[in-house]
Amino acid sequence: MKIAIIQERPVFYNLEKCLAKAILLIEKAAAQGANLIVFGETWLSGYPAFWIIAQILAFGILNR
Repeated sequence: MKIAIIQERPVFYNLEKCLAKAILLIEKAAAQGANLIVFGETWLSGYPAFWIIAQILAFGILNR
């Protein structure tokens, strides 16, 4: 089994373009023989993880 781990920047704030980029990366990895292709857990969220964390922290601060 050949595993591909994708270490690429997502397209932040644009889920449609991010999905299109993911499809291209999957096709490229499959063409190179990958049987399993893995992205980071928040790669396809459309938003950078630091933005989500900042929103959670800001919400908590505002509700004090």
